[in-house]
Amino acid sequence: MERRLAAVLAVDVVGYSRKISEAETATLTSLRECREKLRSGLDAISGRIINTAGDSVLAEVPSTVEAVLCAHQFQEWVRDRNVGRSLAEQIKFRAGVHQGELVEENGDVFGDSINIAVRLEGIAAPSGVAISDRVHDDVAGKFDLDWTDGGEIQLKNIPKPVRTWFHGGIPKRANDPSQASRPSVAVLPFLCSTEDETMCDGITEDVIVGLARFTSLFVSSRSSSFTFRDSKESSSAIARKLGVYFLVEGSLRKSSDRIRISVRLVEAASDSTIWAERYDRAIVDLFELQDEIVSTLVGTLAGRIESSRTEMSLRKPPTSLLAYDVHLQGLARFRAYDASSNADAVVLFRTAISLDPHYAHPHSFLALALLALEGYGGASPETRSVAIELARKALEISPQDATCQRILGHVLLYDRQYDLAEYHSMRAVQLNPNDSDCLMSLGYLLVQRGSAEKALAFMEQAVRLNPFHPPWYHAQIAGAYYTLGRYERCLSETRKMPHQGGWSFRAAASLGKLGRSAEAAVEAAKVRAANKDFSVSGFMRSTILLEREEDREDLRQGLLLAGLPE
Repeated sequence: MERRLAAVLAVDVVGYSRKISEAETATLTSLRECREKLRSGLDAISGRIINTAGDSVLAEVPSTVEAVLCAHQFQEWVRDRNVGRSLAEQIKFRAGVHQGELVEENGDVFGDSINIAVRLEGIAAPSGVAISDRVHDDVAGKFDLDWTDGGEIQLKNIPKPVRTWFHGGIPKRANDPSQASRPSVAVLPFLCSTEDETMCDGITEDVIVGLARFTSLFVSSRSSSFTFRDSKESSSAIARKLGVYFLVEGSLRKSSDRIRISVRLVEAASDSTIWAERYDRAIVDLFELQDEIVSTLVGTLAGRIESSRTEMSLRKPPTSLLAYDVHLQGLARFRAYDASSNADAVVLFRTAISLDPHYAHPHSFLALALLALEGYGGASPETRSVAIELARKALEISPQDATCQRILGHVLLYDRQYDLAEYHSMRAVQLNPNDSDCLMSLGYLLVQRGSAEKALAFMEQAVRLNPFHPPWYHAQIAGAYYTLGRYERCLSETRKMPHQGGWSFRAAASLGKLGRSAEAAVEAAKVRAANKDFSVSGFMRSTILLEREEDREDLRQGLLLAGLPE
């Protein structure tokens, strides 16, 4: 058995069965002629044909660059050959190229590389060439060919998505960003003066890397984005070539002691600005400043992209919805913070799972929505068990996904598995330190464990990273302030919630601690209106997650001072 690294070229006739049925003799003659041309081209670059079946050719080529050039030249020759011939004599091919390990035994050649090359050929445009990202890294800039980034594509019977590049046309299904399973974005090189180019490129690269940590996003590679440095093409043209829906554009200006970075997020198809911001900073520690700006940028951009895609999904007709769109609709209902909306969210998340059982996020958020229907911490043991199973399933599907880690930590917290909950919450932040939701959730857990001061630092960082944060952040921050005895701040955060009813207990306890009895009575009445059988002891036992007895007693006293029944 011999193993070696090589490029694999797969070539196949477009519409072969139809052509054979319509003009068998002419088609076979054309195929024979084209195969001979391909064989001579392979001989010239030390390539060899390893398999032929029907209308297809599989070839091994030592050089990746030579394999791609051979495919391109062959397609050009076929195109020229077709000129002036009858339709029966004309023929078109698709070609795919991948590089990887081949195994040869008893004259037969095997390997995943062959399977991937064949699948790439199958999605290439007629007369076009499709190559994997690994091949593109080798050939980029080697010869004058335009490549279009088709993004990550789930090829049939290939376990992991393959980032794919196209030349000579791109199938609509592979490059329609509005139909993508994830929002797609490219960060273009920031504009700056020549002397600041190193710093400017560093910021651009850091933003690309930061956004790529969000597994919910498809982020175009640095090599793709930097192809368009100083390009005069329109946003829509650049986005079309990169196969993305959103573009991030920016500029940097620096003086001796100050720096200004301007950024905008563009919906490329319409060239409309979704969000724009300017950052003015004094230069003290340049590297620390760069880290701060990049973190803020990444957190805000990720939130704005998700928000924009959610709005798009709500406008789509039901017949065109993908699992991702249905999931976003579920998120929109889930974040309405009422029982009816939570019930709708459960249905939508289940629908998303049925559309794509291997999509992790609907499993995670279904777990949360089921808990929400029963008051989170007050959920029955059976519901908590189902939620844990769903959250673990999501993590099994996508183990490096920070959101899945975060939600499993959250679900375990509601089951009072504090140590495991902290492990997964910390892991989420390690996987994506720019994800504000992960930071906020870690802060919430730390409050329950008695580390409110430490928690508040994570929470404040989350708000800095995502100034457009969802309302539930205020509820989490309110809990930290109450535990720290900062009752006025707790009240302020509670009142920022769009639906305060579910959080009136916190306002009532704060007002009770402050001795503002009349106001506390108003909030206590809201608590009892939501649950006529409310008792402080029952509430503390079923719903409150505080781990330390002193923290539980402090909240219990606040509720009693507000006039709520023992």
